[in-house]
Amino acid sequence: MTSQGHLPVPVGFPTKTEKSVAAGKASTGLRNPEIDWIKAIGIVTVVLIHSLPTTLTGQISDMDGWIGRMTRFAVPGFLACSGFLFAGSRSSRKISAMQQRLKRLLLPYLVFSVAAWCQTKVWAMSIPYLEDTTPFILKLLFCAALGPYYYVFLIVCLVLVTPLIARIPRRAFPVVLVAALLLQLLTETGLCPTLPTIFWHFRSPARTLGP
Repeated sequence: MTSQGHLPVPVGFPTKTEKSVAAGKASTGLRNPEIDWIKAIGIVTVVLIHSLPTTLTGQISDMDGWIGRMTRFAVPGFLACSGFLFAGSRSSRKISAMQQRLKRLLLPYLVFSVAAWCQTKVWAMSIPYLEDTTPFILKLLFCAALGPYYYVFLIVCLVLVTPLIARIPRRAFPVVLVAALLLQLLTETGLCPTLPTIFWHFRSPARTLGP
């Protein structure tokens, strides 16, 4: 980090002396069609994912399970687009930018998590089996007050590791990428289930029938 509090330019983005098409588009206000396509396909895919039957509503067929696994790229695609656009911006090299992003994420998250928790408690008064015994502090830490809030957990973690990713030397980036893909493969195949198991233990939808 330099004396001005700036982070190094992330791998794959031009330095001050380099020119790029992406930078030209940003400066002229033009849209990036590749990003738009990824987001559009992701939106349609998310609708498809939520149209599939789940184990909460009954049995699912092998085809439903296969479609569910093949469409899991939607949310990672949104995160990749967000990271790409953020890393390519001039503000991404400032620690203050990371603080601002966290503030915009966490303040609304805290307000709506408290509201969701209160609503669950009200429902539990009339329907006892809706009572969730998970401590509220754990629900906040693991973004478990509402089902879709797992996305908040992911993006907050990614914002926090942005300074570390920005410091990866260019020549070491391929090694880090291969290691990350290998870890993902081990997780998907169940050979390294520790972290997902711990995470889902605290925020699995099966632990609460609330909102």
